[in-house]
Amino acid sequence: MEKKLNIALLVVAVAFGQNGVCARSYVKTQLQHDAAVAGITSLVAAVIAGDYSKTKALCDGGTDINERRDKYTALMHSIRQGNLQITTLLNERKATINNDDIQKVIVESVDSPQRDACVKAVLDVNPGLVIKTGMGETNQQSSTEAVLARHKGQ
Repeated sequence: MEKKLNIALLVVAVAFGQNGVCARSYVKTQLQHDAAVAGITSLVAAVIAGDYSKTKALCDGGTDINERRDKYTALMHSIRQGNLQITTLLNERKATINNDDIQKVIVESVDSPQRDACVKAVLDVNPGLVIKTGMGETNQQSSTEAVLARHKGQ
């Protein structure tokens, strides 16, 4: 109900002559409010919702893409969601991830081809990341698919 009300308010704002900048400002403010209520950043809220447009708008607006309020960054959430489009966007914007974070995402998320594609995309742009598997440490020099397969076999 609240989301429908928020959308209705945005439509009213636009209908009464608010320009695009004001409308975008309203949407950003509403995202910030909704995220604050949930205890997460606006960017993470957009990523979890799978909303590429809002994610891109927040990145374009200067949002700190590496901020975390819970144990995950926006990039970690996009990997967990298996959203390759958003993961690619965050990679292009230079989102950072470390060995512990990529390991946490792999261990704590559901195995899926989409998740694996996101992990591969992150490993491709972060060659220094090391994934620990039951067979020891494996770095980017090994096939990403083999790393993920070994992890699944644990």
